Amino acid sequence: FYESLIKDVSFCYSNFKMLPIMDKSDVRANFELLCSSDKEVRCPYTNSSGGSTGEPLKFIQDKEHAIWGRAVKSLYDLWSGLEPCDKQLRLWGSERDVFGKGNTIKQKLVRWIKNERWVNTFILSDKSLEKIIELIKNNNYRQITAYVDTAYELSKYINHNNIKLNFKGNIITSA
Repeated sequence: FYESLIKDVSFCYSNFKMLPIMDKSDVRANFELLCSSDKEVRCPYTNSSGGSTGEPLKFIQDKEHAIWGRAVKSLYDLWSGLEPCDKQLRLWGSERDVFGKGNTIKQKLVRWIKNERWVNTFILSDKSLEKIIELIKNNNYRQITAYVDTAYELSKYINHNNIKLNFKGNIITSA
């Protein structure tokens, strides 16, 4: 893709500014050109963004990316004090992850083994925030992973309503 934009230039770091800033429409229009030429030997699979800001953006990942992603998540869990089988609450703003690909029997089993409870926070209301607060009150979650905006709205609601929580775990923001 970039070879077609930068012709006859020996590329070095100072030429980096010559690369165009891309947006989602550029990626969609040039999808194949942006894929690695060796993608087929790298066990590729198609993934996409959650689509929370509009149409999901599709991209290619490979087995190595998945392995590294699991390793990084395990490191975050270790740093936050999460032990295997500790209860986790995922306040996730991507319906696709909660209800779509996350709704397979395999994924349900993995989430059960990992002791994860996933809650769709794509659309938040007072009622949904109250349900989340009840989950936190009635479960001994060791870790809550939430979209940043969800954590913010939940915190605002808790503060505004003077709600007392006895949560002693860790909160990790994501996405």
